Amino acid sequence: METKLKRAFADTLKKYRKKKNLSQEELAFAAGLTRAHIGDLEAGEIDPGFYTVFKLSKALKIKTSHFIDTIEHEL
Repeated sequence: METKLKRAFADTLKKYRKKKNLSQEELAFAAGLTRAHIGDLEAGEIDPGFYTVFKLSKALKIKTSHFIDTIEHEL
């Protein structure tokens, strides 16, 4: 389940980032993260914490609950 959840998060993050026409660097700046961190998240190499999910949702201008719902639908 953990690997599947990481993949669902990674795919959802990348989908929303591309939908908003943002580079990894642009998203990282907007969320207060590094580009490497965004890359690792999109590759499914690291687990996001709650605050990271919240920051990413704000940077993508979507509700955190919608972001999480989208991830759940990927599972």
